[in-house]
This record gives sequence, structure tokens and C-alpha cells, in this order.
Amino acid sequence: MNEKEYLKGNFPGEEDREEIRDLLELILTERISSLTRRRREEEPSLRKEEECRFRELDRLIQEEYPELAKQSQEFLDWITANQGQEIEAFYRYGLEDGIRMMRQIMKL
Repeated sequence: MNEKEYLKGNFPGEEDREEIRDLLELILTERISSLTRRRREEEPSLRKEEECRFRELDRLIQEEYPELAKQSQEFLDWITANQGQEIEAFYRYGLEDGIRMMRQIMKL
């Protein structure tokens, strides 16, 4: 078996790529979750500071601008979701670049 036959037999065709992409997204989501958890465990003071600042912001909005409380929460929810998607996309792009590089190296 030559190298090209090996690559064709061991790398997916177009029809399998969407399933592989979905699987990679699932793996990446779990990995990002794991890394975030580990970072918070390694730096508990950072987590406490974040919690303190968010509580202070929430208290300020509730006391000074109660009419904005719902809008503020919706905005914070949007920021959280958007940042999570960005981080996941960057991680995925890095992984895809790594896979492309591996394929190029295997062709040598």
C-alpha cells in the first residue's frame, strides 16, 4: 500500500466531515469546560475577586437603577454566551490548523 492509498483509507471523505466536526465541537466544549474548571481551582483568589465585583455591580444596579436590572442581566447573559463561542471558535481553528499541518507533514 502506498502513502496516498493509506491517507485515503485513513482520512474521512466529504460525507463524514460534518459528523467529525460535530464530534470535535463536543470534545472542544468539554475540554474548554475542563480547563476553565482547573484554572478556577488553581487560582481561587481570582474567582473570589470576580464574584465580589459581579455582586457589587449587581447591588449597584438593583439599588441605583432598578428599572435597568432586567436589561443588565440580559446583556451580561449575552456577553457570557458570546465570549464562550469566541473562545471555542479560536480553540477549534487552532485544532483545525494543527490537523492541516499534520496532513502536510504526512505528505512529505
